[in-house]
Amino acid sequence: MRWCLDRWETRLRRVPLRVALFAAAFAAAAPAAAGPVNTNQDPAAKMEEIEKAGEKLKAKQAGAVDEALKLLQEAVKKKTDLPPARLMLARLMMDPRLQDYHPMVRGQLELAASEDPGHPEVYLTNAQLALAERRITDALLSGEKALALAAADRWPAATKKDLQSKARQVLAAAYEARSDWPAARTQLAALLDADPKNGQLRSRLARAVFFLPGDKQDDAYQELVQAVKDDTLLEPPTVSMARLWNAKGDTKKAREWFERAVKAEPNSARVHVAYADWLMQQNEIEQAKLHVDQAAKINANDPEVQKFQGLIARIQGDLGTAERIFKQILNSSPDDTYARNQLALVLADQSGDPPHKLAVQYAELNAKANQKSPEALATLGYVYYRVANVDEGLRALQLALNAGNGQLSPDTAYYLALCLFEKDKDKAEDVKKFLKAALEAKGLFVYKKDAQKLLEKLDKAPPPKASSSAK
Repeated sequence: MRWCLDRWETRLRRVPLRVALFAAAFAAAAPAAAGPVNTNQDPAAKMEEIEKAGEKLKAKQAGAVDEALKLLQEAVKKKTDLPPARLMLARLMMDPRLQDYHPMVRGQLELAASEDPGHPEVYLTNAQLALAERRITDALLSGEKALALAAADRWPAATKKDLQSKARQVLAAAYEARSDWPAARTQLAALLDADPKNGQLRSRLARAVFFLPGDKQDDAYQELVQAVKDDTLLEPPTVSMARLWNAKGDTKKAREWFERAVKAEPNSARVHVAYADWLMQQNEIEQAKLHVDQAAKINANDPEVQKFQGLIARIQGDLGTAERIFKQILNSSPDDTYARNQLALVLADQSGDPPHKLAVQYAELNAKANQKSPEALATLGYVYYRVANVDEGLRALQLALNAGNGQLSPDTAYYLALCLFEKDKDKAEDVKKFLKAALEAKGLFVYKKDAQKLLEKLDKAPPPKASSSAK
């Protein structure tokens, strides 16, 4: 049931849903984060030269790039069906732990395109990277180029099919990111022709069809029904339709489809949690709790059910229960980012040094493990505020702003308001702007009542006296 919390966390950060596509594309372009540097550019390419090239880069010594390139060139001479040496070098540089090389990747890809302009994998990797960096136009141009080059006679049939599939995957994701639904449908339909039983692809096709002009919602629903038949791990089609109507801005239709989903599967814990998820985004906490409670009766040990129980307890001010639930989750899954983040907030909102010290530990650990997560960084900022370390709080919140490309969740806007007001009481007007933005934003806002009280207090306060210099 991880799908539900993942979607909830994405919306909570106020980051568009398509960001998940960028992350997926970057994961496809870069080696795995765990273990030694991944030098395997191809399932059959476990060669000594490639392994050594990866180790050269990992050592980060002077001349490492040139030495790594020479090793990769030797590998290509021995095995001519390998990707170009310069391309393999760029891919090695994408390793998440080799951040010193990340600024060089695009330059290496440009050189690779210059050295071997007819190789589709060069453009494919460039498209994947562009998608990860949200350069949609570049992703489309490189994806189309990769697709065209993949059709060349120089490629064996199996290789050609694989290259075309990868190019279409990038193009589909890019068109989805741009909300170009006709073009997205074209690419997804082509992918399904080659893989007709792929439920996830068909689910994405249904989304594209849903947003096409001309009221294609019935067609989208039929695609979703088939998608679930092909992949039973997908959420029920009724839930997917509810989410699509919500994305279209029609909350009435969304509610109708969620009610339909619960009626169709009253004993499904994940359906109740999905509805609760949506209700919480409408700030209908009591109604959401009813569905979470029902989900708990069906499957009390499900971690996703427990997370919602903990969140609702936190929202309702039952910090002791929330603390117990999130600690229980962490005892079973010590690296659970969501539970750790929530526990830090729960502890920060309690009184006394012991919980505050623990809150700092959890928040710092979470931020260190998730350095690009706006939510983790914002939580760290709030925790610092709660322990009277406002300067560090503001730094963390600035990092959260950067990580979220300037987009704020209501809670994060509230954290900023608190820190700014604590830092300078004369900044009341700026503080009020953040509070108003938080209160007007859509989505779950845990501190809504507190923000409203602070705004009312500031509205009633007399304006600050003009300084002597202003007089």
